[in-house]
Amino acid sequence: MAFILKDGQKVPLQLVITDAEGNSAAGEGDPIWASSDKTLVVVTVDAADATKAVASTVPGPGLGTATVSAVVDADLGEGVTEVTGQLDIEVVAGDAAIVNIEAGTPEPR
Repeated sequence: MAFILKDGQKVPLQLVITDAEGNSAAGEGDPIWASSDKTLVVVTVDAADATKAVASTVPGPGLGTATVSAVVDADLGEGVTEVTGQLDIEVVAGDAAIVNIEAGTPEPR
């Protein structure tokens, strides 16, 4: 199931690296973050801590699903292994913010 963001929203992300038993594992170097569809979701990495990022919807009519991924070298006890984490983000229409009333062409009563 995808994480749902309304158009115009953003969400903070953070990598949590664990081994197969759920124990914390160390990462080596900075992870590489990416979005599968930059017309829907862009990822901005935290300058102070590369294990944190923000996923933001892109302004415009784009609705759909993008996969955010992070690739990191993890020390899982048997040497360093490249592992990838993924999060599907579904961009849906936001709430109505403005209601306009449009008049038609005047005609006799």
